[in-house]
Amino acid sequence: MDPAHDPITLVTGFTSDQYACFPPDMTQYTVEVGGDTQFFYEESWSIEKPDSGANGSYTEWYSGGSPYYFSTCPTPAPTVCSENVIVINMFDSYGDGWQGNQLRVLDCQGEVLADGITLAEGSEGTETLCLPTTQFEVQTAKVGVFGSEDTWEAFGPGADGPMTELLAGGMPIDVNNCPSCLAVGGFNVTVVVRQAVLPNGGEIWDPKADAYTVVTAGSGGPNFVTSIIDNNNEPKWDEAVFIGCMDPAADIYFRVPNLMIL
Repeated sequence: MDPAHDPITLVTGFTSDQYACFPPDMTQYTVEVGGDTQFFYEESWSIEKPDSGANGSYTEWYSGGSPYYFSTCPTPAPTVCSENVIVINMFDSYGDGWQGNQLRVLDCQGEVLADGITLAEGSEGTETLCLPTTQFEVQTAKVGVFGSEDTWEAFGPGADGPMTELLAGGMPIDVNNCPSCLAVGGFNVTVVVRQAVLPNGGEIWDPKADAYTVVTAGSGGPNFVTSIIDNNNEPKWDEAVFIGCMDPAADIYFRVPNLMIL
């Protein structure tokens, strides 16, 4: 920060040029744009550095919108972390926190690594995690209000060094940087549930029964449930259920629970 120009902002109008003074050999710095505004999508900016020589020309250094965050400053790892330090930067464009919105982090096998990540108040905050992997999934853990105001970015070890951007997004979200299903020897599986028929023996189902089908991926694997069809003893779903990445040798089980009168 240049104390003489902190904060740098556009007070009125459409455009403005401001100047700040930094050491010529500066290599560790943070570029951060944010604040208490609800019209962040209207804002854009660029930072230009003077070219060498005396011709008065400039070259663009950074540019973007709001919110924005980039840092070359080292982030000290927690002393208890012997794995991968993952930094999640969180932003709220209105400046009043995430208001109930939360993130969770899962590994590529679906195991939860961290949960309840949120910005309690203000326009920005940071959560530091110690994870066994740099390939993971980030999804919404809890939906609050005003999710359109909330954005986040996850940094960790990568091709650009210890603070490489791994993932970023808004709210709600479900993104990952996991290897593709085919790359790990599996196949993405989608099951189309067509209909339920009378069981062997020809028992008569109650015509007012409400039916749903449970699809289980693998022995004891996750269950996927179709929609409920009301008051029908010959239910037909024709409903696609995305199972996800599966081992080709794994089994898929179908179960129609006892039909219930709800």
